[in-house]
Amino acid sequence: MADGLVSLVVESLGSAAVQELSSLVGVKKDLEKLSRTFESLQAALSDAEKRQVKDEQVRNWLEKLKDVAYDIDDVLEEWKVVIDGCDDDTSSGDGTVSAHSFSPCFCFDRVTFQVKTGRRINAISRRLDEINEHKDRFFFREFREEGGIVELDTMETSSLIDETEIFGRERDKERIVSWLLSEGNSNEEGIPVISIVGMGGIGKTALAQVVCKDERVKRHFDETIWVSLPHDFDVMRVYLAIIKISGMKFSEFELHKKLLHSVASSLEDLQPTVQVVLQQKQFLLVLDGVRNIDEDRWERLMISLKEAAKGSRILVTTRNEHVTKTFAPTMMHELQPLFQNDCWSLFSHRAFSGGRRGDELVKLEALGREIVINCRGIPLLVKAIGIALRSKTDVRDRQSVLEEGTWDSLDAEKIAPSLSVSFHDLPQHLKQCFAFCSIFPKDHLIEKDKLIKLWMAQGFILPKGRVEMERLGGSYFDDLMRRSLFQIIETDEDGYAKYCTMHDMIHDLCKSIMGECFIIQEKTPKSHLAKARHASWICNGNVESIPSFIYKVGNLRTLLLIGWSKVPSISNHFFRRLKHLRALDLSGSRIKRLPNSLQNLKLLRYLDLSATEIQELPEFISSLCLLQTLKLNHCCNLRKLPKRIVKLIKLRHLETEGTYLEYLPEGMGGLTSLRTLTKFVPGVERGCKITDLKDLNLLQGELEITCLNRVASRDEANEEKLENKQNLHTLQLSCKAWMCLETHIGSEVEQVEGVFEGLQPHQNLRDLTMSDYIGHQFPSWMEDCSLYSNLTKVQLLYCRCRQMPALGKLPSLKWLKIKAMFEVRQVGSEFCGSNHGGITGTFPKLEILLFERMYIWEEWELNVGAGSIPSLFQLCIESCDMLKALPELQHLTSLQELKIRDCPILDNRCQKEVGEDWNKIAHIPSITIDGRKIQ
Repeated sequence: MADGLVSLVVESLGSAAVQELSSLVGVKKDLEKLSRTFESLQAALSDAEKRQVKDEQVRNWLEKLKDVAYDIDDVLEEWKVVIDGCDDDTSSGDGTVSAHSFSPCFCFDRVTFQVKTGRRINAISRRLDEINEHKDRFFFREFREEGGIVELDTMETSSLIDETEIFGRERDKERIVSWLLSEGNSNEEGIPVISIVGMGGIGKTALAQVVCKDERVKRHFDETIWVSLPHDFDVMRVYLAIIKISGMKFSEFELHKKLLHSVASSLEDLQPTVQVVLQQKQFLLVLDGVRNIDEDRWERLMISLKEAAKGSRILVTTRNEHVTKTFAPTMMHELQPLFQNDCWSLFSHRAFSGGRRGDELVKLEALGREIVINCRGIPLLVKAIGIALRSKTDVRDRQSVLEEGTWDSLDAEKIAPSLSVSFHDLPQHLKQCFAFCSIFPKDHLIEKDKLIKLWMAQGFILPKGRVEMERLGGSYFDDLMRRSLFQIIETDEDGYAKYCTMHDMIHDLCKSIMGECFIIQEKTPKSHLAKARHASWICNGNVESIPSFIYKVGNLRTLLLIGWSKVPSISNHFFRRLKHLRALDLSGSRIKRLPNSLQNLKLLRYLDLSATEIQELPEFISSLCLLQTLKLNHCCNLRKLPKRIVKLIKLRHLETEGTYLEYLPEGMGGLTSLRTLTKFVPGVERGCKITDLKDLNLLQGELEITCLNRVASRDEANEEKLENKQNLHTLQLSCKAWMCLETHIGSEVEQVEGVFEGLQPHQNLRDLTMSDYIGHQFPSWMEDCSLYSNLTKVQLLYCRCRQMPALGKLPSLKWLKIKAMFEVRQVGSEFCGSNHGGITGTFPKLEILLFERMYIWEEWELNVGAGSIPSLFQLCIESCDMLKALPELQHLTSLQELKIRDCPILDNRCQKEVGEDWNKIAHIPSITIDGRKIQ
């Protein structure tokens, strides 16, 4: 890991900002010397990293080098903070500092500052000279990486598991699928459990993922629920996963807080909620990575699942065959190592897919087959080592894999050293990113977005032209995933990785490399923390204070609280010695205020206060002048942000999901570095205006703009230039919720209509939600198929319009939800985008159509014909009391699911059609009426 750290230091020493500052302060020669020495050492680090595993003297030499590298990095960071000044807008957009930007205070004390900084740099230089002299004792082989960053073949990462990389498991898959689809036992005898048992790295999770993606399985089950379990069988984690699939407005934060703050019986209190979610549903529950389980917890879970429909199944992956004895009834499939031919197919797919010539493959095949034999049929080893060899072009380099590996045992605990080639083969820019992940405990669900922002906070993401740091971080993550160092557990709606875990053997490898990451638990020896640079503290619901010894670890750069705790406050002196922190996560605690010592964290770039009881942020938050990420999600007691937050000009991400702010501070438009602004809330007499959005053109991802009734006019809305924000893909526009329930005079309606008309987004928009809208007609731009060809998802919630918008011609619309449009009595041809009854070719890509709580909707006048809604897969209608009939369903040939609930007139009509006119619905595989599956 030292080469990655040194690489970052060399990059920093060579930056334009440091070069300019060194000239001004008079230490240019000293820094140039440091840079040259680090560069000369850098060539030897690759060999040193490999040799440190067996040579303690090399390991000690590397530790000293890392200490020096960390120290010079701290000096440079503190230096830039002092010169920039936390409260002065002295830095330019590119981060450089000009000579005329120094504050009078700095100029007055320039000599003192120069002397102090010079002494520190001189002391560091002497230490580095000594380390450089000792280098020659070890006779390191020198290697210089040429051509910049070494990357794998460019690939898109789009799905949970790539079936092209699953070799030799077809029989295993078919056996599991047949068990899942079999009639099985009656519901009274319990839900059948299928267990996949095998050693670590054998491919249990991959097999389960492939099974879940099988089309037969997807059609058979109403819901598939995937739960990755830690060492203890956590019933709460299963509950959270079940409630999540229901679509309830119940966040993980809110559930955990409810449990944390209530009585011990709260698990039982949630059982009825889980039962309602699963009532009469035929589901597949996957419990991945079960290590141990007791009968009481298992029985508690089974009680919660007793309302499930017949045909439901539970699929378990585990290393421990004894775990399966808890399940009854059960079927067990023991997964065996891959056959050699399948191993070779997997290995060659990984190692030789980079476009090599035939003669090269002939030379390498013999060596490759020897490597495959030594992998003993374990897919994890085959994939990781295969991908490590892809970038090696010399047979001698490949031969070294055999020499470095530990190949004499099938024991999962002893083969991890063989994976070290996966680390040593990583490009320098990935080594620290990977090693940093040892800060998370085993089986921890790692959020991709959070991990990237933590990497940014540590400076691990090297600049590359004008490419955004977040995008580079995403490519780093994807590269590690393709090397099988991450296991993807959950993807977003577009199929890209969202959450991942690390296999235990990979985690062991990671931990052995990164000796500076510590997971702090009750029994952690305090002496081990002396060299800690990154630490996480594992909380549980009963913890009421942060261990006092943590604040003495002055070298800490990262401190994460993982889990949920009852910590009510943090002592004021806690952060006085932690001045090197770059990342601080206090989420999930009960803290109500921040201690004054927090303002000492001048180098802090990442601060997470989500799901705390924080009541207000202090004005001194502006002193954290390097802050990039501020997370305030689900802070139920927080109603406003400090005025001086607008001084954080380097802030890139401000997250407030689930936090109900009354308004944002005046001057938000000055935060032009913002990429994420979860929610924008304009004020009336106080706070920001809608025009503050005008210059925030770097915003990306999702944006919710609320309280739009506070905006005075269409002209004011036009000024914010929403159409310039080309990286926004999700937009929510809403007034206050209570407004849609009141009667409004014409001027109010006209004002809101004008404001929404003025908020025309960029044509790259993919997801649009409009809620609590009191206008009589929708803005004209949302129906413009020529502009919004990328729009795939639309939600209209609690809108007062009496007529549906003309959405039928939007060429890419796939998902449409209409809810609580209480003024709509009739849906006609205007909905399809035609005022003349013509409907051919409407909704060309629509797959899912949902109607909910349309209480006075009576008629759906849609003469469905050829070419209309050709891709519709699912139609759901719920709580539409007055609806009399559906369109001609026999023409919707692609329809696979029809769900009707709480629609009394429609229910009777459908029941009658089932009995009298079966041909109209015979082509629909799944019909559910009021929770009863008709077919």
